[in-house]
Amino acid sequence: MTKIWGICGMVLIQICYFPQLLQVLRTKEVVGLSWEMYAILSVGLVCYLIYSIKIKDWVYIIANILNLASSGILLCLILLYRR
Repeated sequence: MTKIWGICGMVLIQICYFPQLLQVLRTKEVVGLSWEMYAILSVGLVCYLIYSIKIKDWVYIIANILNLASSGILLCLILLYRR
């Protein structure tokens, strides 16, 4: 039963990335998005992923891989489309 909270959190956090990703992909506008924030977030997610692997918690391993992919894609798009 405890894992269900982790799974719910993972799903909700992933849903949060989609509006931003879709808007950037559609408009190619990244004004107001901070590449520094997404870079720091990505490094933090790498650290959290390493920790999740060390404690062998598959829910958090999967969640961190998905979050890292989403934030990494956004970071790449910000760097690609910034002026």
